[in-house]
Amino acid sequence: MVYASGRQAIDHLKTTSPPLAVVVRCVSLDDACMEVIKLIRGLSPKLPLMVVTPSLSAAVSHELTVLDARYVLEPVSAKVVEHFALSALMANRSGAMRLDRAIGIQALRWGLTPRERQLVALVAKGSARRKSLSLELGVSDNTTKTLTRSVLSKTGTTRLSELRATLLQLAHVDPTVSHPAG
Repeated sequence: MVYASGRQAIDHLKTTSPPLAVVVRCVSLDDACMEVIKLIRGLSPKLPLMVVTPSLSAAVSHELTVLDARYVLEPVSAKVVEHFALSALMANRSGAMRLDRAIGIQALRWGLTPRERQLVALVAKGSARRKSLSLELGVSDNTTKTLTRSVLSKTGTTRLSELRATLLQLAHVDPTVSHPAG
């Protein structure tokens, strides 16, 4: 579906089930466009998201990476968009997508903050060492410790491995199969 504005896209996403993927074209990655991307990510944290733009600064590139949004510079070929769409379709059929949905539902039930939700997603997908979590979240070890304590308290679990097992069970996912992030 094509929208005339970012606001129209956000309103549609709020009232319907999420699509398989979203491609956003930004003439410039200004504050308004970044706000739309952040809103989309807030509504659907694991929805495959591609940003197409004519130029990109290092700071914006980093921010898009943190938001788990892929980006390409114009001109973009139809093959690139097709590959992105096919990847999204394949992910939708996988246990990774079921796991992402289970994380989203449980995060709402547990009242997790966006950062806590990121930590839970990493743990559910197999990342459990504090150093690794700190690197992937881009925070200090102390912040990771604090986030971990908060998540364990909110979820009623005592260990990250217990939390992971709970999420895998809710998503009907085989714990012996790898579930890559993203």
